[in-house]
Amino acid sequence: GILLTRAPLFEEKLKILRSKVLNGLEGPAGSPRINFVIGTDTMVRILNPKYYRDESQANMIESLLDLKSGGAGFIVGGRLEQSSRKVDDDSSVPSFISGRKALVCLPNEVASMFIIMDESEFRVDLSSSQIRKDQKE
Repeated sequence: GILLTRAPLFEEKLKILRSKVLNGLEGPAGSPRINFVIGTDTMVRILNPKYYRDESQANMIESLLDLKSGGAGFIVGGRLEQSSRKVDDDSSVPSFISGRKALVCLPNEVASMFIIMDESEFRVDLSSSQIRKDQKE
């Protein structure tokens, strides 16, 4: 199922959600597994040591491993980059940013917490206006 919370920190979100989730969900040591669905920009902030005690990479990794031991993981959806890259002299296309590069220099035990969705898995370039128009037909 899907649950929403306004808690600002993922450790707080996990604590709240853990109290609401059925114990039958799969997770470490028999505890429920909770995946947070986030965007690439949020993942980049989660992986930025400046948001952790003493702005330390070690503290960031420790905090993330604490989340992992509590059964937390992240499903990450990318986005189109706001600036475009040149394809040829006449056209340019926006690049898709998946966030995969941000995981390269992390220990595998941390990187494995993040499931990166490929662009083909979820991206649909269709406006809500077009969807409504199609539904009327």
